[in-house]
Amino acid sequence: TERMRIISDGKVGIGIASPTQLLHLSNASASVPVSLLIENLSGSTHADATTIYKTTGATFSVGINATGVDAFKISENADIATDARLTIIPGGNLGIGTAAPVSRLHVYSDSSSNTIVNLQGGNATSKGAYINFSRGNTSVAAFGTKANIIGGTSNDMMLYSASNDWIFYSTAERMRVQADGNVGI
Repeated sequence: TERMRIISDGKVGIGIASPTQLLHLSNASASVPVSLLIENLSGSTHADATTIYKTTGATFSVGINATGVDAFKISENADIATDARLTIIPGGNLGIGTAAPVSRLHVYSDSSSNTIVNLQGGNATSKGAYINFSRGNTSVAAFGTKANIIGGTSNDMMLYSASNDWIFYSTAERMRVQADGNVGI
């Protein structure tokens, strides 16, 4: 039984007779996932396992950088070890702009002109951008600009903390910085 086909325009099909891409993997069995394994087992020393994506304007690599802790990286370079833009180390720490995240989310920029994090809500006054803090499945605090739910304008910055009868944004406002600069505590 045929398992692989290379058609006249150079497209390769594995598990499919008429591939539509340069490499087309297909599987009709629901019990077997379609997956591609890239593995580098070079003996006692580890080596990177990557794929490289390249256009005339950009080059990115995605894969495992074997240097150090075998981190999963997205790099803006063909060499996965340089110019890391996103790094996930074993254990789950995620780094953006750093190859060595020290917390669950570690965002780094070495430029004083960069905005480190930008939260953006929709354009309507009922929209806003906020950070919600939870313990387990319970919301315990919020910080952000979704002020019109409880009064004020969508440009007010507010800090809320939970009470025993917490209903999201309905009680326990702790501080407000209004758009005009006035502060209420």
